[in-house]
Amino acid sequence: MNNEQYQQIVNVLSYPAQRHPVRIRRQAQEYELENDMLMRIWKNEWKTVIKRDQMNDLLYYVHNHPMAGHFGKERTLMKLQESFWWPRMEDDVNRYIDKCENCQREKKAKRSEPLRPIPITGLFEHWGIDLVGPVNTSKNGHTYMIVAIDYFSKWAEVAALSTKDASSVVAFVTRRIICRHGIPSEITTDNGAEFVNSQFESLCKKNRIKQIKTTPYHPQGNGLVERYNQTLVRTLRKILDGGLTEWDNFIAPATFAYNTSVQSSTKSTPYYLAYGKEARTPDKALYTDKGSPDDIEYRIGQIISLNSDRQRVSKRLVQQQIRQKRHYDAKIQEGPYRPGDIVWLDQPAEGQWQEKLELRAYGPYEIVRRNRNGKYKIRHKNTGNTVDKWIHGDKLFKAVEDSWWKNEPVVAIEYDPERHKPYDFPPLQG
Repeated sequence: MNNEQYQQIVNVLSYPAQRHPVRIRRQAQEYELENDMLMRIWKNEWKTVIKRDQMNDLLYYVHNHPMAGHFGKERTLMKLQESFWWPRMEDDVNRYIDKCENCQREKKAKRSEPLRPIPITGLFEHWGIDLVGPVNTSKNGHTYMIVAIDYFSKWAEVAALSTKDASSVVAFVTRRIICRHGIPSEITTDNGAEFVNSQFESLCKKNRIKQIKTTPYHPQGNGLVERYNQTLVRTLRKILDGGLTEWDNFIAPATFAYNTSVQSSTKSTPYYLAYGKEARTPDKALYTDKGSPDDIEYRIGQIISLNSDRQRVSKRLVQQQIRQKRHYDAKIQEGPYRPGDIVWLDQPAEGQWQEKLELRAYGPYEIVRRNRNGKYKIRHKNTGNTVDKWIHGDKLFKAVEDSWWKNEPVVAIEYDPERHKPYDFPPLQG
């Protein structure tokens, strides 16, 4: 909402006895003023109305902030819609994320992988555990991440490790899963030595936990945690933006961002399915009140509906598994490109995990020409250097530029040695 319209509605609500334009009076009927903030009902809930000059700050907190995680359009929009409203919110969110350079550099072609359905159990009853690394050694001496995902709520637990030995894994399971969420019924792991050993087997036996080991060289058997590993690494890349030795300091906010974001499989946040309410996140702390004792009735209603929401999620997960077993997504591919198009070069890191905290794509590049086989000659947009090899179109994807200036006129002024010094910028002449 533009600032002028916002202030006009505030004036109507603040001084109703004064004369105001009829159009503004009609608009003001949809709003209320609370603690000097404009509120509006949207989807049967009161939302804080955001002015145009507040929008970019709020979008930063809900997208770029380390505790927001640079998530995609749908998750970012749904997080905003929990507390805020402004006209054409979805369009603004889409434009903002489209122009986020770090997000652009993490794009890739979408492929589907066959999934092996895992029977749906209750909250925190079945966990998938995996290790990520070695990554860049942090200033604190950590080189690995251990990751656990609850198969029902998709709740994530992540910790940094100096070594990936059995003792570290047992300590993580004991402290971060058993003592925090209760003893699970099942834990799925791969066949790594850190999981297949007497210490881990003793922990499972003592607590009557069934350990499910995936087939060697088939990570899809623990696909949920494998996919989250990729999400976590992408999130850290974008948050770090080059500070590769401080990654362990950002594990907690990156995990928080994931746990407080709506998951496509459940249409709920892991935080809600675990606690029966949504978390107070940085965007809400910026523009909303803390709450009042009157919220207790609303909280009781949340608790009452939580069980039915969990049942709904369970049914949804079962139905989704059936659909996923039958279908797969085709690879999405852009192109063909034309000379002058600006693109990113997709070169995902291979081999060492140390490389995987770097942003995925390079560039931006400009298309020079295309041959009959769908391969391109490209040159770097900033340096002008041409890449020697022909690049296949599948490795490129279009860059989104903030091109508001492209339609501005360009004025060329000739240098006159009799009038100008070499370092002067000459004045415009009529």
